[in-house]
Amino acid sequence: MNTMQGVAGGGLPAQLPLRHRTPAIGDSTTMTETQAYYHLRKPQFSIDPKSDASFYFDGTPLHERLIRHLRMQFVEAPGVPRFFVLGQYGAGKTHTLWHLHYELLNGKLFQQHKTLPMLVTLQSLNARERWITVHRKLVDAIGLDLVRKAIAGVMSGAVPGSDPLDVFRQPGLILFGESGLKSSQAHIYRNLLYGGRQAAISWEWLKGTALSVTDAATLGLETQLAEPSQLIDALFNIGRLIQLGLGSRVILLIDEAEVLRSVTHPDSHNEFVHSFRRLVGEENNVLGIVIAYQMEGDMEDSPPILWDLSVRRRVGHEAGYIDLKDLMLNPEDARKFIVDALRYLVDQDAARETIRTAHLDTEPEFFPFTENAVDRIAQYVTEEPERLLPSQIIDKMSKAVATAKLRDEDEGVDVPRTIGDDIVELVLYPGEAQ
Repeated sequence: MNTMQGVAGGGLPAQLPLRHRTPAIGDSTTMTETQAYYHLRKPQFSIDPKSDASFYFDGTPLHERLIRHLRMQFVEAPGVPRFFVLGQYGAGKTHTLWHLHYELLNGKLFQQHKTLPMLVTLQSLNARERWITVHRKLVDAIGLDLVRKAIAGVMSGAVPGSDPLDVFRQPGLILFGESGLKSSQAHIYRNLLYGGRQAAISWEWLKGTALSVTDAATLGLETQLAEPSQLIDALFNIGRLIQLGLGSRVILLIDEAEVLRSVTHPDSHNEFVHSFRRLVGEENNVLGIVIAYQMEGDMEDSPPILWDLSVRRRVGHEAGYIDLKDLMLNPEDARKFIVDALRYLVDQDAARETIRTAHLDTEPEFFPFTENAVDRIAQYVTEEPERLLPSQIIDKMSKAVATAKLRDEDEGVDVPRTIGDDIVELVLYPGEAQ
């Protein structure tokens, strides 16, 4: 999966620093009937984690904590984000990561921090998995093109005609690992700069591929990346390279880390604990890391690798684990989320005009729902904890919009009517429909 966003040509437009970057009306080639009927800014009534990353739960204590925590970690040592986001299925973990991605690129509070956020999705792991599997995914997320640009950036500041090997052997440029690894990585950077087959093999070395004796000698290598600690050193050095060559810090936003629960063999478990301990440790001042995972119980039910005491200590214990269950706690929170979603998804000016011409008994902020219908949904989702999820709320609202549109079609109505308690009750309790 390609997971690098926000670098030249990727991600959301950096020129839009608005809190909510509302979708442009008619983004799709052909506006859908439902979209035109209810003045939606999108073809469907939905929130997509990536394309709607600017939309979030603004004003909630949890959102304020999330942004404050992110800001503080840029100021405090070691100067890069290191924390976990957790929540049950549908709580908004992926959306949260994409929102952080958006904020880092566009938020006014983060413009002073030059970052390159990249979303990485972990995939299934087995009991005996080795750390190199995750390492490969992280290096691929950063990408060969970005690394080569960073190498060129470093060389642009060197004396013209300098040998790249001499440049990269300068003290302080490659910081992590023992001398053999540092020397080897300097050779790797030179090879990547020149391109060709040697560059392709060098890239494989950075990903942890064991090279033949002949290839290693050709590249000028003194060591292979055989141990997890060496893989982490090489990854840190890549982060350092990008920081020096491009003036930005890579922020890895890792999703679906619940798959780490599958890594149960003692040797594999210890490898992963060691690696994450270093990633979130004080020595790492070159790579930000935010990790999201699904958790249905208490924090103690986190993947054992991420709940290991040595990992917890390095993120400030519970302070480093942000639980999304605190997003919405009562009907008022749910109501605010619904209203914010409607303002984001519905063209308010067009809604106001339809309300005026059709004499509808509602306000633009609730359109196409009535205020009572909004309150009813908010009350419903707070009656049971499993309902109080952003995904559940959007799902019920979307079903209500679709049901109302079909009703109007069946009755030959071509002017929007409000979605009231009757439609909402039908959607909330479909089994009781007559």
